[in-house]
Amino acid sequence: MTRTYYQKLVDGLGLTEAEIGGRLIMINKKVATAEQLRALPAGTVSAFSLSDTPLEQYGEAGRNGLIFVLTKDKQ
Repeated sequence: MTRTYYQKLVDGLGLTEAEIGGRLIMINKKVATAEQLRALPAGTVSAFSLSDTPLEQYGEAGRNGLIFVLTKDKQ
């Protein structure tokens, strides 16, 4: 699943609401929206991490896990 989602982002396809699954989204270490995630141009994503485990440090926002993305301009 992680590899598939990463490839979709690299190809500029974005993720559906079902794929996001209520997870907190962070792009370049900043909280982001699903729209911002979908707006990333093809070839921009350099790293991707997916967690389904609740993340206590983010409180209620992290209860469904995390989607973490780094872009090439922010490595």
